[in-house]
Amino acid sequence: MGTDRINIVLTGFMGTGKSIIGRQLADRTGRTFVDLDEEIIKIHGPIAGIFEEGGEDLFRRLEREAVNNAAARRNLVVATGG
Repeated sequence: MGTDRINIVLTGFMGTGKSIIGRQLADRTGRTFVDLDEEIIKIHGPIAGIFEEGGEDLFRRLEREAVNNAAARRNLVVATGG
């Protein structure tokens, strides 16, 4: 497998710039940018609502699903949640 297919995953605390840097890195490397929190919000609605509905257990389950979906793809820059 060539390096152009390997995903780059950015981790770190909330507010450290993962999404901003991730978009720039994706542009520079020709990869697709994926923000895991944005993916969860697109499918399930606001994170605050998820916590209200099912607490942290539900959110972590949805987060694992988003991680697994991203891991099944290639050529991404992935920003994880804080």
